Amino acid sequence: MKIDDVISAELPNTIEDPILFETVRKHMVHGPCGELNLNSPCMKDGKCTKRYPCELIHETQTGGDAYPLYKRRKPDEGGYITTLKMSNAVVDIDNRWIVPYSPLLSKMFDAHINVEYKTLRDFQGNDQPMGGALILLAGDFPSNFAGYPAFNARR
Repeated sequence: MKIDDVISAELPNTIEDPILFETVRKHMVHGPCGELNLNSPCMKDGKCTKRYPCELIHETQTGGDAYPLYKRRKPDEGGYITTLKMSNAVVDIDNRWIVPYSPLLSKMFDAHINVEYKTLRDFQGNDQPMGGALILLAGDFPSNFAGYPAFNARR
């Protein structure tokens, strides 16, 4: 199984999956911050503490700090753009601003659920081959979470 099979950091195709597109647009856009909003809570010393906007790359890359660089395609390479209204401006948002998410969980709960892949390391700090874990970093589940049919079906 590839990371991209379970985690995405891109806007989905609005025609192929309009429900997921709206969920990602509503819940999984970081900020925007930086030059677009220097007063964002994530900003410290003129930089985003969450490392946004992210680099646009054509395929997911592992290595580095145990977290992958997720596939975030440019609009001319198959990525998508949406617009968000900020307090006094309309801003174009591309994949640089999308928080990694599970399409399955996002569609199921219509909520902010940040999912990441973390490479497992041995005691010497070396990456383990094929070793990794999915990590649910943050979630903003609806207050009536237990009322969801998918949740009750697994109880």
